[in-house]
Amino acid sequence: MMTPAAILDTSLQGKRIPFTQAPIIDFAPAESGTRAGKLEVAKHLRDACINAGFMYVKNSGVSPSLAESTFSWARRFLKETTPEQKQAVSMAVHGHNRGYFTIGEENLDPTSQAAGDLKEGYNIGRELAPDDPDRNTPLCGTNAWPEDFPGFREAMLTYFDAMNDLSRRMIRIFALSLDMPEDYFDKMVDRPLATMRFLHYPPQEGVITEEQLGCGAHTDFGCFTFLAQDGVGGLQARNVAGEWIEIPSRTDCFVMNIGDMFQRWTNDLYISTLHRVINTSEKDRYSLPFFFDPNADAYIEALPTCVTPERPAHYAPTTGLKHIMERLSAGYGFDIVNGGDKKEDM
Repeated sequence: MMTPAAILDTSLQGKRIPFTQAPIIDFAPAESGTRAGKLEVAKHLRDACINAGFMYVKNSGVSPSLAESTFSWARRFLKETTPEQKQAVSMAVHGHNRGYFTIGEENLDPTSQAAGDLKEGYNIGRELAPDDPDRNTPLCGTNAWPEDFPGFREAMLTYFDAMNDLSRRMIRIFALSLDMPEDYFDKMVDRPLATMRFLHYPPQEGVITEEQLGCGAHTDFGCFTFLAQDGVGGLQARNVAGEWIEIPSRTDCFVMNIGDMFQRWTNDLYISTLHRVINTSEKDRYSLPFFFDPNADAYIEALPTCVTPERPAHYAPTTGLKHIMERLSAGYGFDIVNGGDKKEDM
């Protein structure tokens, strides 16, 4: 049966522009290994982060076929597992910000939305050995894997590892873009609070308002995000003029955007851009965001190259874990660390 065409509130309509007007970062020169190539990419990255905060990354070294395979596993999980299997790996039960969440359980814009986001998904973090001390750190812990669903764990971790490797290469280019030593961030991202998700957005029907969107307007919380889209579209970002701009899906590129922590780290030099998802395609939409955040104990203060007498530090120092916890816990009605009812002191 055909899904009824959606009707958008006029304030929710994105301005359609050719994707060539969005910054495109070619990562290939950085992958050459030469300093000149890395500095070339760093220059373009700096311009994009200052002026947009949202960009495409091409020639990342991660094969598009890997994202396609991961999308396939995401669809299989949602279609082939039983409600009991999903409940057993529910984030609300498992904790650690890992596992499955259903439609409405996450609300990324609680100031406007009443019903929560119209999406479901699954969170995966670093797979830790039994004796890894980080297992006792909030938001680390163990991943939640469904029973009797062979191949899923291996597929998810393969994608996670590929994106984690890309992110650790990319943050070195970020360091160069900020006139810092290339390895400046290395010791702060060797045990990252990185999270991979797959998300499913059913098509929205009827009159759409801010009461419920596929994903409510928000900025990302951490350093930066890589996003693979499945070709359906629906992502919008708000530019500095306050206009909502469509970010068309490109299967040959990742979308990358800056998060709040990097805006804080760069003393507001780099922009953490407000964005949202509205799926009016009459199709199911899937996406694969990978959030790259620093170690839990990473000390976050304004970088020396981003502070001057005329531009003093805008934020008090914090840690990677404290910053993420403050932002993340506000979006759920349950305790994201331990599972179960939400704790008042979070």
